[in-house]
Amino acid sequence: MAEWSNAAVSKTVIVVRRSEVQILHSPKFPVCPIMQSQKARAINIDLEKIHRLRSLLDNSGYNAAAGIAARSPGLNIERLPERLMVFLKLFHLNKKITGVCAAHAFGEKFLAGLVELGLVVLDGRYIRPLCAIRCINGYYFIYDYDVSSCDYAYMGDDTDIFARCLPLNLHAKKVLDLCTGTGVQAILLSQGASQVAAVDISARAVSFARFNAALNNLGNKVKIMRADLFSPVKGKQFDLIVSNPPYIPIPRDLNFPLAAKGGEDGLLVLKRLINGIKAHLAKNGLGLVLGITPGGQRAPFIFNLLKKTAKTRHLNIDLILLQCKPKQVEVDVRPCFLLGYNQKPLRELKKAMADLYARSKARYLYTYLIRLSHGKGSVNLIDLCGKFY
Repeated sequence: MAEWSNAAVSKTVIVVRRSEVQILHSPKFPVCPIMQSQKARAINIDLEKIHRLRSLLDNSGYNAAAGIAARSPGLNIERLPERLMVFLKLFHLNKKITGVCAAHAFGEKFLAGLVELGLVVLDGRYIRPLCAIRCINGYYFIYDYDVSSCDYAYMGDDTDIFARCLPLNLHAKKVLDLCTGTGVQAILLSQGASQVAAVDISARAVSFARFNAALNNLGNKVKIMRADLFSPVKGKQFDLIVSNPPYIPIPRDLNFPLAAKGGEDGLLVLKRLINGIKAHLAKNGLGLVLGITPGGQRAPFIFNLLKKTAKTRHLNIDLILLQCKPKQVEVDVRPCFLLGYNQKPLRELKKAMADLYARSKARYLYTYLIRLSHGKGSVNLIDLCGKFY
């Protein structure tokens, strides 16, 4: 395919059963087993079928209904119009339905189109969904239900957090979105930009981002490239650079999804991103980076890197702390997710995570926003939990 596309933390209950981890979640994320890695099905881009999907989503009222269903877990969707009910079951609740029911709601031709796009699959007499569909600020996004592969198209709570932090009224002419994933930031910012470039190293993420650009009728406005960080935009500058990179601290000898694995300190990608951003930031440009990494009593460990970077590269940097949780939450919960990607006992994974945090002497896991601009090297630490340093 051409380089130009044609196109708040929830409560979670985790049940561990030997080689399986099952997430029992609120409607925001469906029930989905995490098993050993397997090859994910390809997503296909067919503009005619994608535009038909968009038309039916709009006409059915999927956007509003999915939002209501997320806020009202007890909503009886069986009373909704048939097509809307089927849309919600498949792409919001991750429920398989009979082929007869799906064909009656959509028509056999459109149902075949969903299969060809890679959004659903025939499973005996049932139609089983492979992707979810969410709507943010009026834009639709597909992402993977199946998280068993170490390379899957991800959307999570941090996606929502960053979406709320984006300066959608900035009207920057040129925008760069690094580690774009499913393309959320690039697509949301496209409404006020004349040119948007989006980069991700994952082939699957790039496919989903291109699908989402087509689903939102963006034509060639968003250029989506498979590459490593700044490599495809060498020598170019942007008015706004945004990134939601991988940042989860994971012991180096353990497997974890590409979209989240941030090295032992969580800074594997963040360090390279922060060090390279100045060369690509226009004179009055702004950089925004979301991170979730370990830290001590006052701040995440990346604060020391930011102070050094600000002085050597003449940047003004604000580190804005958004959330903070004790390290024990991560030490207790993360091994349950690691279990699905590593053939090791849970107790061994828990020890690996505990040792990792002990080596770093971390006390908390911080969620933060880094704001960068050209300047004299000042660094401000802003704690939105109530303290300012």
